[in-house]
Amino acid sequence: YLSIHLTMVGPCYLRSKRPPPHMKEWKTKKNSSCLFLSTQANSSRSKMAVGAYQRALGLKQNYMRARTNLAIAYANQDMHDKACVHYLKALRQNAEAAHVWGYLKISLSSVGRGDLIPLVERRDVGAFEKHFRF
Repeated sequence: YLSIHLTMVGPCYLRSKRPPPHMKEWKTKKNSSCLFLSTQANSSRSKMAVGAYQRALGLKQNYMRARTNLAIAYANQDMHDKACVHYLKALRQNAEAAHVWGYLKISLSSVGRGDLIPLVERRDVGAFEKHFRF
């Protein structure tokens, strides 16, 4: 298995041979190392980011930062419908994340769902269940 680890340092990621200490829980049962490739979702590498964040979520389903960054990567590719679903999944974990509500509002506008903006203003994640499967 390939093992690539990028550690966040400020707004950048540095390649290292070993995962940082807090990444130990990411190891899988099948092998002693894990694949953890993280790229900035708002870079020009959004397609690459999607795969990386999906792998991260496969290892740790409740990793909210990966879920939010996956949504941003989809939005950067004009896949706002998928972005909305992942923003809502992230908000289901933490409805207090104001920045994610803002991102959701932008994606809803981009898919022509301005009618749902009042639900964003109410911060009601559950109200979106009849409009999106998440």
